[in-house]
Parts: sequence; structure tokens; C-alpha cells
Amino acid sequence: MIAVECRAPYWNNQDEASAVLPLHIKSLSTAVRPGFNANGSNISVSVGEKLQLNCSVNTGDPIPEYSWSFIPDMESSRSNHTPTKKSLGEVVKAINRSTLIIPSFGVAFEGTHICTARNLRGNSSIFFRVYRKETATDAGLIVGISLGIFCIFGATIIAFFWKIYLQRGKLSALEIKLFEHGDENFLNSVNLFAHESAPFQPYNRTYETNWKDFTIFEEEKLGQGEYGVVYKGCLATNTARTIAVKTVKPGADKSVILAILSEIKVMIHLENHDNIVKLLGCCTKFLRDGRVYLLLEYCPVGSLLSYIRNVDKNMFGRTTYEDFSPVDTNYDAVVNITVTSQDLMGWAIQISRGMQHLHAKKVIHGDLAARNVLLYSNSQAKITDFGLSRQLLNYDNYVKTSQDKLPWRWLALETLKSQVFTYKSDVWSFGVTLWEIFTLGLLPYPGVRWTPDFVGHLEDNLRLSRPKFASEDLFKIMVRCWDAESDNRPTFEQLEEYLLSI
Repeated sequence: MIAVECRAPYWNNQDEASAVLPLHIKSLSTAVRPGFNANGSNISVSVGEKLQLNCSVNTGDPIPEYSWSFIPDMESSRSNHTPTKKSLGEVVKAINRSTLIIPSFGVAFEGTHICTARNLRGNSSIFFRVYRKETATDAGLIVGISLGIFCIFGATIIAFFWKIYLQRGKLSALEIKLFEHGDENFLNSVNLFAHESAPFQPYNRTYETNWKDFTIFEEEKLGQGEYGVVYKGCLATNTARTIAVKTVKPGADKSVILAILSEIKVMIHLENHDNIVKLLGCCTKFLRDGRVYLLLEYCPVGSLLSYIRNVDKNMFGRTTYEDFSPVDTNYDAVVNITVTSQDLMGWAIQISRGMQHLHAKKVIHGDLAARNVLLYSNSQAKITDFGLSRQLLNYDNYVKTSQDKLPWRWLALETLKSQVFTYKSDVWSFGVTLWEIFTLGLLPYPGVRWTPDFVGHLEDNLRLSRPKFASEDLFKIMVRCWDAESDNRPTFEQLEEYLLSI
């Protein structure tokens, strides 16, 4: 046992008193990122009333440090109240708790008070939307309203909520300003991964593309998810060059638009790499209307997952494919393909190189899988869709309400247990992606459905079995990617060396 001993002599300097305090040293792998059991709340307060906001995490080890910040409402901003990093009011700290006290609530305190908990694993925030409590309407006046005025009032309410419905995907002026100009003070005060700091980086306007400088072929849809859609398109300056145009679906929630704005900044930060889909430009002209467009490099062969699922398994390894012309091929339209194990290994090595570039740029992908790898040609793979990495802030709700949508089959043990995303959790996902490639597109853990017991099964060493088309040495590499101790997993540099040596 490790302990600290304190000694102090008595007044006669002949005897001494001592006390021993044991120290319990924990492994870094047991540390847990702070997490709240709620996203926040809306609070109405009367002017002059005392306001007390309590902030305490539900999970977090070691105990996090708390800080408060404040973003005033637009009304307050027009009254010369500018957003401040430091929250207004008195902060009272206790063990694993922080309380913000405002003795007398007024207009200056109306807005969003943000409590952030931070430890060595990361940080989480909870938002308190505080606004003035409206005074009650005179009951006598209500009784005196005529039926005609009541109908007009009802129609106004319906129109009001219909307007809110139509504008639910529209960003506020402060959110647009943050996207365009960033927040240099915040960036200088914290050290974050690139995908975490992306919302606070200024937008590089050299990527801005005029709406008239590209065309979207809306009848040629390349793919879609629950919130986003990708169309085929072309540039006005080069109509012969096909591009992919990614945008949000009409009526998408504001959080989806913020996510795609974050993805823009992440892709700009990544710059160019042979194994990462290239960002060609963006169009943010209609951002205030809830529309944004990403102009991406077109990968005509399409999804790696769709491609390998169409491989003729009876012919696998016997012949290579003939010259395959991918022009104008839909992302999911490839059929009757024959490939060799060298093809599969080549894609795996290229994915490891793309992931090396991501991690060199301090970006955690968070959703690496065969479906998020595109083929520019038969022999060139490119990583795309940094989807989950931009959804980490909402991970609590993502787990609790949407197990079917959570890519749990690809996520690392520590991610499912403690919501921890690191470079090494990407390595776990890479191992699952290898398994997909060398099974020619089978679903990981076939026949298994999500239950909370799945995490326990992983802790009991449940792992995927050796793929039919993988050698024993290759399978050993996969197993190393799935080590329960994340520090024992190889780096992507080591993975490339292992794959090249086989």
C-alpha cells in the first residue's frame, strides 16, 4: 500500500506525533469522462427573485472541475450585453457540485447559463435556459373578449407555431456568427481534439462556392441517411467533372445543421490525403434558411461495403476483375464482381493510412466502418463521413433513446461502457472494419441484437470469429485491435506495418 506519513514534534522535541494517510492510485484506463443525466432545463424566474442553479455530474472519475459561462438572449445583446465567457453571479463550490447564485434576477441575467465539468478524460456541459416569468393576464379582461377577437387570437397562435415549425431548422444570429468568425478566446483557453474545437474555429471562406457555380442533379441521388442526403452534381466551370453534393433533408433539426457545419470545418482542417474524401467547396449562402451544401470529391465506384457484398464468392481469389469502368455508376449499383485477397488487403492498408492522417491532425473519426469507406477506383479507398465524431456531445441521449441507430457493433468496449472516444477506440472499429472486408460484407455479430448485456459479453471476452477469407496471421491482428485494455492495442502506423508484412 502507498501512503503519505506526516510527523510533527512535541514541544519538548523529544517525542513526536504522526499520522498516515493511505493513497489509492487508479489506472488511467479507469478514468471516466464527466457525464450529466440530463441535457439541461428551461427555468422561468420573476424579476427580483433569487435564482439558484445546481450543477453536478452523474458520472466522472476523477471528480471534475466546474466552470460557468453565459450567453445572453438577443434582447439582452441589443441592450449592450455581449456574450461573456465568465458567468454572472456568485459561484459556490462543493465536492462534485457547483452552484451559481444570482441574489436578484433581472434582464441582464436572461439567457443561457452553461455549466461545464472537465477532467483528464474530457468535458461535458449542461445548459440552463433562464427567462423572465410573464405576469398573469387580468381575468376580467379575458372574460370581456368577444368571440370574434378570440378566433383572431387563435388564428394568430396557430400562425405563430406554424412559423416556429418552419423555422425549427434555422440558426440564430449568434450561432451563425460563431460559425463564420469562431471564438478565439475559447480556443486559447482549452486544449481540445480538432473535431471538438471545430465549432469554435473561424470558417475559411476560400472554400465558399457561389450557388451559380455548381449544379445539383436531384434526380440522381447517391445515398441518404436519416437526416442527410447526397446527390450527384457538377461544377459550372467543368461540367464534365462529376461531384457529390451533400446537404441536409428539408425540415432538418437545428442540431443536424450544426453537425454538418462542424463537419465542414473538420474536413477543411484535414486538408488533402489520398485516402480521405476531398472537400472541394461549400455553399453557405442559404444558412439563415437552414440550408448548407458540401461539395465533395465524387467516388464513382461507391461504398466499399456495397462493393464487396456484390463480390461473386464462388469466384473469390480465382481471377481479378477486368477493367471496370465506374463512370456514372450509382453508389449501390455494382454487381457480379470478382476480387482477390490482394485487393482486400490493399483497401485495408489504405484505410490504415487514412486513419494515420486523421490522428496526426488530432481528429477522432468515431464511426469507422466499411459503409463509411468509398472507392474512388477499384484500387483506391477513401474514408468519409465523420458522422459520429460530430454527435459526441449528444451521446447520452443517443444511447438511451436510439439503440437501433447506435453503431454498437463497431464501438469499442470503453466507448459502450463509459462514452470514451479515443484514437484507440478508432483502432477497435478498424478491427471490425477488417472483419467486414474479409467476410465480404457480413454484419458483425450476426444474429445478435442490442441489449445492455452485450457490454458484459464483451467484458467476458466475446469477440468476432475468424473471417472465412482471412489468414490466421491477419485474424491475430484483428484480435489485437479488440484488446480490452486500450493501451495494448496497436497504433495505425503499426497496423500498416503488420498488414504489409503478411
